[in-house]
Amino acid sequence: MRNAVLGLLVLTLVSIHAFAQSEASMCVSVTDVCCDAGWSSVDYNIPAGKQITVTYIHYDTPTNNEVNVECIGFPNGEPGELIWSRADLCGCGNASHSEQIAGPNLVRFRVKCMGCNSENCHLGSATVYFYTSTMTSCPPSCNPK
Repeated sequence: MRNAVLGLLVLTLVSIHAFAQSEASMCVSVTDVCCDAGWSSVDYNIPAGKQITVTYIHYDTPTNNEVNVECIGFPNGEPGELIWSRADLCGCGNASHSEQIAGPNLVRFRVKCMGCNSENCHLGSATVYFYTSTMTSCPPSCNPK
């Protein structure tokens, strides 16, 4: 009986390990022209066997501007579905969003630069980096414009 229980335990551990996914190594950036009506985007393919558990965000906008960011998923080539969004990223700084997204999956990160807190928008461009914990050297340090 004891051997049977031990065998079942080992089989369970092997099964769990076989389905465990490791963190994807993602570092992508997108630059958006501020004060226009459009969004700019960049795509990232999460490989099979990989996942994103936390998306780190580094943003750098002209003074008193903010970026709105969205993450849209296209699992198995299906129509896009909003996974998460943020609309409170003013100036230059860092943020993160915790949500597990398993591969294989295509995600699209969209960025729109506008006036912070509905104030007047300042011309220029905003660059946003999206990265995972395995790519912490991805974003530059803040360099306010």
